[in-house]
Amino acid sequence: MACLGRLVAGVAHEVNNPLGALQSSVNTMGIAAGKLSGWCKGQNPAIAERINALVDTLTAVSAQAESSCNRVTGVIENLKQFAQLDRAEVQWTNVHAGIESTLRLLQHAFGDRIDVVTEFGELPEIQCSPRDLNQLFMNLLLNATEAIDGAGGRGRVVVRTSAHEDCVIVEISDNGGGIAEEHLDKIFDPGFTTKGVRVGTGLGLAVCHQIVRAHQGKIEVASQPGAGAAFTVTLPRRPPEPE
Repeated sequence: MACLGRLVAGVAHEVNNPLGALQSSVNTMGIAAGKLSGWCKGQNPAIAERINALVDTLTAVSAQAESSCNRVTGVIENLKQFAQLDRAEVQWTNVHAGIESTLRLLQHAFGDRIDVVTEFGELPEIQCSPRDLNQLFMNLLLNATEAIDGAGGRGRVVVRTSAHEDCVIVEISDNGGGIAEEHLDKIFDPGFTTKGVRVGTGLGLAVCHQIVRAHQGKIEVASQPGAGAAFTVTLPRRPPEPE
């Protein structure tokens, strides 16, 4: 995740510079269109009509370009928040912020074919690495999306959170094709995949397992073929000190 942070910082810098120039040009185009429209007043009606038609086109294009620029800006901000740039590696945080940031980044993957439902309980802050937890949520949500894609039909992903004693619990479930019983005890093994060599690397869930273990937590899966899957992550509010 440290490498991801550096990558995001570099991408944000490289995109923000030309994006700023583009936004400035769009603003200038809008101002010019307004001045041109004002100049038409008192001119020959036939000429004014043709120029106003061009002004309307410029105004519409300018608005569309401005909206697109704002969308790119939003994507960059979501990436920066996801990577937790300029934040301490380990800190007290509420996992809801990371889940919401990850969901925003994955809107394109969900599209209009997957309904995402969040059922958030009241959670205390936990001591963790927000970057790593964001990677955990990203991997689990992508896994759910791929399971739904493989099953076909309309998809549904539910993200539930709750607190129990000194732990925070995050459950991510889907209505995808489910996991065969003989695979349940292997899915967290590095390199294990049922997607084929050209599709999956078998590292996504292994990374999830590694991140959860690093936080002294546990990750469990419940699934039946054709009935979807549910991954439950339990994280201590504060990992115990090593003995």
